[in-house]
Amino acid sequence: MHEALPNSPEKNKEFPKVSEMLTIKRDFASYDTQHSEENWNYIKMDVERIEAIENSTEKKYELVLLKQAVDRKIKAKDINTVHKKSFAAMGIAAAAPKEREIVTPDIGGAKGEILINLKNKNDFISFLENFNKEDLTVDEASFICDIAKKFAHQIKYEYALNGEDDRFMELVRGLKKIVDEYKRLGLDKYIDDLAKIAEIMSAGYLVDYVNAVNNGVFSPIGKEINASTYHRAYTPDDYTGLWQEAIFDMLDNLKNKKEAKPLYEEILQYAKDSIAYAKNDKEIKTMSEDRQAITKKSIRAVEEKLNTYL
Repeated sequence: MHEALPNSPEKNKEFPKVSEMLTIKRDFASYDTQHSEENWNYIKMDVERIEAIENSTEKKYELVLLKQAVDRKIKAKDINTVHKKSFAAMGIAAAAPKEREIVTPDIGGAKGEILINLKNKNDFISFLENFNKEDLTVDEASFICDIAKKFAHQIKYEYALNGEDDRFMELVRGLKKIVDEYKRLGLDKYIDDLAKIAEIMSAGYLVDYVNAVNNGVFSPIGKEINASTYHRAYTPDDYTGLWQEAIFDMLDNLKNKKEAKPLYEEILQYAKDSIAYAKNDKEIKTMSEDRQAITKKSIRAVEEKLNTYL
């Protein structure tokens, strides 16, 4: 970090040292583990085990113990309390993700990775300005890049983009300067997702981009349920309907938006790659002969429609 000038605002700030950054990272990691899908699945298994207990008194006692264990999970407010001074200096705050897991009426909680909300863009920018590229340590770079990745994830999956979400508005107001600071520090390749969002926001089609992401566009081809694999999990009728909703409706919406032409081309290429994968998917051969024939027919129909956009 560089030495603050005598009269600069940051002289009065006590930004976290490397040791504090590592502690914050550890607390974030603990939260993510305790609130992960895997952890909630273990709790569900515990509930199933307890429900099989015949003795009602013992069953009730076991459920109480399990609830107490779940209630002891680290919470975002706990992390905010422990790191209050550091978070205030950086202009950020921890928060729970919007997804919830309800195991029983009494047992449940937040599900997913912890959020890092920007509370004051100027404070966070000052925090970034406090670093020099020449003496930035690996631990410091890792810490601030983790925050950038959180910001990008939250814009895509957590925030409302209608202008009424203060968390989103505070972030986008400072986004260009924040990305510029990461670039100054030579961290461009580690924050490519956030940098892309900043470019798209400047071009004026951020909402369209986020809608595409949430429709499964750009998810890994052949590895998740998306346009490339709909034929595996859905009936032929559903297959064409899902393509219409996920791909064709978006292309129709974007085709007359000049500012969104890069997104239109990106979705179109993704669609071409997805249909090419579907046509040659080896899993089709594991289906019954009738299902194979219907599936191949559906894929051809979707391909024919896709060709009208080329």
